[in-house]
Amino acid sequence: MFPSHPQLWDGVQLRPYRIVIRWQVAATVLMALLGGLLGGRHGAISVLLGGAVVSTAAALSMLVASYGARVSASPGGALLALMRAEAVKIAVIVLLLWVVFSSYRDIVVIGFIGSFVVSLAILGTAILVRESKHE
Repeated sequence: MFPSHPQLWDGVQLRPYRIVIRWQVAATVLMALLGGLLGGRHGAISVLLGGAVVSTAAALSMLVASYGARVSASPGGALLALMRAEAVKIAVIVLLLWVVFSSYRDIVVIGFIGSFVVSLAILGTAILVRESKHE
């Protein structure tokens, strides 16, 4: 069913994630402006990094899910692709958290964690975005 209908997998199912990633970027930029006012340069950078961790993981997860769904020959294969995508998202988040905390000595933790949590909350809203053939 899935391989014979490639138009079903040509980005339509990714619309919620594309929209949510845009929301994440917009929220991160707004929070970075506030972080810059309150915490200076390091506050703004910390907020940008917090949002970037989640947005990067979401984008990579979206790519893995998209590829897996395209090559899947069964509903079970599509489900497995989604599970792989979630595993990639979690692994990327853990890796990027480690990279940021181990390499950026002047991190403003409250700004970083705040934008990280807001970005995760926004990512969770992807399920609420309706599918549409028109973007």
